[in-house]
Amino acid sequence: MFKSFISIFSVLIGLVLFSNVNNVLAASEYESNDSASTAQSISLTKNTVTIDGDFYDNYDDDYYVFTLDQAGKLDVSINRHLNVQYSVKLYNASMNEMESYYTNYGVNKGTANLFSQGLDKGTYYLKVERYAGQGEGIPYKLKLDFNPSESYEKEFNNDFSSADLIPLNKEVRGFADFFSSDYFVFELPKSGELKIDMNRSLQTKYEVTLYSGSRTELERWTTDYSNKKMSNIINIGLPKGTYYLKVRTYEGDRDNIPYSFKVNFSASTAIENEDNDDESRADSLRIGSSKKGIIGSYYDVDYYRLDLSKNTNVALQITNSKNARFYIEVSNPNRTFVQYYYTQYGHNKLKTFANVNLKKGIYYIRVKRYDGQEYKIPYTVRAFKRDTTPPAIPSVNRVTSKTIMITGKAEKSAKLYVYKGTKLLGQGVVTSKGTYSVKIAKQKKGTTLKVYAKDAAGNKSKVKTVKVN
Repeated sequence: MFKSFISIFSVLIGLVLFSNVNNVLAASEYESNDSASTAQSISLTKNTVTIDGDFYDNYDDDYYVFTLDQAGKLDVSINRHLNVQYSVKLYNASMNEMESYYTNYGVNKGTANLFSQGLDKGTYYLKVERYAGQGEGIPYKLKLDFNPSESYEKEFNNDFSSADLIPLNKEVRGFADFFSSDYFVFELPKSGELKIDMNRSLQTKYEVTLYSGSRTELERWTTDYSNKKMSNIINIGLPKGTYYLKVRTYEGDRDNIPYSFKVNFSASTAIENEDNDDESRADSLRIGSSKKGIIGSYYDVDYYRLDLSKNTNVALQITNSKNARFYIEVSNPNRTFVQYYYTQYGHNKLKTFANVNLKKGIYYIRVKRYDGQEYKIPYTVRAFKRDTTPPAIPSVNRVTSKTIMITGKAEKSAKLYVYKGTKLLGQGVVTSKGTYSVKIAKQKKGTTLKVYAKDAAGNKSKVKTVKVN
């Protein structure tokens, strides 16, 4: 009878004490709210709700229910107690547990954040109970802060089937745990380049994994300890389709750690499409075209397929990276033709690594890291029909024993060389107008000079012989 009177009195007090001051809604717990079916209703239309409750004995559980009419972020706080540890659990409308946290023993200095959660619109339950410690009539203060926003994850999103659909080129926020991952799904409308940026933390390392629509792992990256707000972690070329992203903590502080990331996308047909790690999934590379690629990790391999409709003298180029060297293999399907190449460190410029006469048929170009930088190495690979026509014989203006500049005409942009026997006297580059001038030392009368040109493809002209007058 006495407990019934207490319950009725608590209900009346609870109804009376709701007040709205500075967007803070205050309330008192009322019994009996010991189950989901009798849960006390809370309004979260305002920014903050604080609830004063108590456990009348060691077996008292308090349930609260609230409905969100829009998505957003929920912060759950509770006070600390020297003799009791509280437990707070969050459930969805089906009473599936979403989060479970408990407090440490401590001095009551107001409420402190227990956990945060991104939630979709809908109905949710909170259960507050004694986790450890003894005593009756133990008070607690529960505080709920709700911030409406579409930029947060929406739990449950703990597997592929419940992954959050997220937009491209917009920041997404969430709260990561070690034993429970957050999954996201997004659509690429066209083939193109994907760059995923993520924040860093001084206390936590995050692990981010990218999957194809068939849930095959494409890239995995672990962040470092840092205070950078946002920086690139994954850079990859992908075809049109559906993709998944998984986020969890990896090291350091592991539970309820805030994070933010952005999936940046730009459409392009000039970039490789992962997963192109074998011949069956090789990207097409046409004569006269180029492809941008990224060696994403130490184990990444990129394949390109070259289809030749006739016998062709092919020149192949790749970026000579400042930070890495590449191993490149050119072969046909039955491997009766196989050539191996190693690039050198350079200045991130395209450089020819192979001039090969290839018969009509299919060929594969395999690119992988050889040494140097291990992750996210950009490059460009290019195939074109090699120029096999040598330049015309250069013309040389009159040379005397007083001449210090050899002049004449030759193929535009070719290199021009002047020799006396096997000794190189000078060299230069033919202008866009087809003229050249090469500085040399004065030569004795009757000396024979040899002049020839070499084009960009390496073709050498016939030698022009002149005598010094």
